[in-house]
Amino acid sequence: MNSNVSDIQARLERLHQDYARQLPDKVGVIDRLWQQLLAAPDATTCQELIRLCHTLAGSGASYGFVQVTEHCRQIEQALQSLDDHADIPDALSQQINRHLNQLRELSRQAPDNRMDPDAKTADPSADRLIYILDEADHYAHELAGEIRNYGYTIELFDEPRLLQQQLQQQLPAAIVLTCSLAEADPAELSRFASLAQQASTLLITDNGDTAHRLQAVRNGIQAYFLKPANIIDLIDTLDHLTHEEPHTPCRILIVEDSQPAAEFYAAHLQQAGMEVQYITDPMQIMEAISGFSPELILMDLYMPKCSGKELSELIRQKESNLATPIVFLSAESDLEKQLDVIQHGDDFLTKPISAGHLVAAVRSRTRRFRELRALMLRDSLTGLYNHTALFDLFHRELQRASRHSDIVSYVMLDLDRFKQVNDNYGHGIGDQVIQSLSRLLRQRLRGSDYIGRYGGEEFAIVMPNTPADAACEVIDSIRVDFARLRQHTHDGEIYCTFSAGVIDSTLSDDAGNLARAADAALYRAKQAGRNRLMQADKADL
Repeated sequence: MNSNVSDIQARLERLHQDYARQLPDKVGVIDRLWQQLLAAPDATTCQELIRLCHTLAGSGASYGFVQVTEHCRQIEQALQSLDDHADIPDALSQQINRHLNQLRELSRQAPDNRMDPDAKTADPSADRLIYILDEADHYAHELAGEIRNYGYTIELFDEPRLLQQQLQQQLPAAIVLTCSLAEADPAELSRFASLAQQASTLLITDNGDTAHRLQAVRNGIQAYFLKPANIIDLIDTLDHLTHEEPHTPCRILIVEDSQPAAEFYAAHLQQAGMEVQYITDPMQIMEAISGFSPELILMDLYMPKCSGKELSELIRQKESNLATPIVFLSAESDLEKQLDVIQHGDDFLTKPISAGHLVAAVRSRTRRFRELRALMLRDSLTGLYNHTALFDLFHRELQRASRHSDIVSYVMLDLDRFKQVNDNYGHGIGDQVIQSLSRLLRQRLRGSDYIGRYGGEEFAIVMPNTPADAACEVIDSIRVDFARLRQHTHDGEIYCTFSAGVIDSTLSDDAGNLARAADAALYRAKQAGRNRLMQADKADL
């Protein structure tokens, strides 16, 4: 695609350095406009601020600053929800301030802050500080222990005064109150709410009537639980309130025989934060799909070696490509021809097309593709990958590891004596146990790890760039913490455990062999007494 890779890399590096130098000034302009908007809400100022955030969001990821793009996009979306000349709600102001604070920090570190798209996501545990206000009934102490198991850091306070003092020093990710609002001074709660303006606040109480819930809402409480709070629901709420899902760029493959046209479309899609590859030779289509796994194919209709219609039929012959959207792009204006061609694809865009129209059309179709794919690939109870999806990912990771001389670990995990849980407490409690384990796995494993539910009480995990001994250390730590989790039933509380088998790709490059060996190691762990982990060896293959 490129004749001189080293020259292009040098030019890209110069562009990156220029961008990094200019970033603090660009963020400074956004900051000044935001302060101006806060002081005097105005539609013109708001639209200019939206425009600047949109521009910076479009360029950040292209230059390697993925987080700049994400924070600018969040600010842009928040501003677009405002009514003209309306006062800015406190919650929206706090949200924008959080993203602006992150932008300021990113701009100060800009020369060293370019992100490698393949880099691992940093462990977010350092930013997961939770303050709990204790009513001295010991409930909060037990609750703190359970929340810690899900990767949060807890600080307990037994007096509102002490909590207020700490809030002046450091704001947490969230605050959990176990006190009763009926006994709290409304003025005290108002002062508390003003100090905690950047933290999500949850209440756990023993009074569930509507009047108390309304009082909680009026005092800035964002979630309300009755004692004893269901730990899975509580963790889900904490995750939702304190963490934003990372943005994963859409992967778009362009098939266009004109290189200038391909570069033009690619540049605009990349500016919108998408990951784009293009080919000018349609005969390379299958290799491009195999290596890139696009979420949408943007294809010219008329090409020298074959037509887009013929190429789409070729693509669809492979079962794994049946769901991938194909959008034709052509100057063809004959409606009958367009209708004929669209039977072989998913949509038709007519040239010339504006950059905005192109981006909107591609984005909407990839969003729909992701939604449909999630329904096909995910387990309905846990949201984890299903058996088929996880094994496909395992195959892909093994191929990638072979190309880059990396190691992949594979883990088989099974809840111990799970049938007894279902028989003694019912399938509802069984589902609760499964959900609690899936939640803990998602909390404790990296964003680059793949977690799947094989069905029933069995799980599997694919851990890229991880040897077996490192995988064992991580999984065993999770095993210990899971055994400490209280599972609430109608008769009281129970504790559950799991066993696991671990293997890595140094023993084999065949996914089926590795899975069977991990399962054999899991069986040995069960035979040895359960609630333990075994590492597979050559004898298990």
